[in-house]
Amino acid sequence: MFKKRKKQVLTQECQEQLLVEQEAVSHQEAMNVATTICRLLLGFKKHLARLDQEIAEAITEKQQHAKTLEACLDTVADCQRKTSDLINQKIERHALYPAVKSVNALASLIVELAAEADRLIQLDPENPALSTLHRLLNDAAQLAHDKQTSLDSVAICPTEGDALDSKQHEIVKAVATDDPERHGRIQSTVTRGLVYRNEVLRSAKVCVYRFVETKHQK
Repeated sequence: MFKKRKKQVLTQECQEQLLVEQEAVSHQEAMNVATTICRLLLGFKKHLARLDQEIAEAITEKQQHAKTLEACLDTVADCQRKTSDLINQKIERHALYPAVKSVNALASLIVELAAEADRLIQLDPENPALSTLHRLLNDAAQLAHDKQTSLDSVAICPTEGDALDSKQHEIVKAVATDDPERHGRIQSTVTRGLVYRNEVLRSAKVCVYRFVETKHQK
C-alpha cells in the first residue's frame, strides 16, 4: 500500500515537472518567435524608410527635370519670338527701303534749300517773296524732319572735325593738311548716309584729312 502511494506521488511529480518543462519550452519558443517577428519588422521598417527616400529622390529629380524642361521651352519660345521679330524687321526694312530712301533724299534737299533761303533772306530781309519762300521752306524742312522721325530713320551727316566711323562713313577723298591733330578726321560730307531702325542702309560719303608733313616741319 505504501509503495503504491509512493508511486503515485512520484508519477504526479513527474507530470508536474514535465508540465513545467513544457511551459518553459513553450515560453522559449514564444520568445524566439517574438524575436524573429521583431527582427522582421525592423528589417521591413528599414526597407520602407529606404523606399521613402528613393521615392523622395525620384520626386525631386522629376521636379528638377520639369524645371529644366520648362526653362528649355521658355528659351525656345524666346528664340522663336526673336527670330520672328528679326524676320519681320528684315522684310519690312527691305520693303520700305525705297520709300525711306526717297523721303530722306527729299528731306536733305529741302534742308539744303532752307539753308540757301536763310542765306538769301540775310541779303535782302525786306523782300516779301523771299520772306514767304523762307517761311515755306522752313516749314517744309520741319515737316521732312518729322517724317524722318516717324519712319525711325536718321540721316548720317558728320561735320568737320568729327571722328571717322568705318561703320557709317565711306571715304571718297583725302584732303591734305599740315595739322597732325586733324589726320583721319572728317573734312566734309559729300553725300549723307541713312540709318533705318539702327541699321545703316547707306554710308555717308566723306572727305577725310590726311596729314602731310611740310618742309618747314621737317
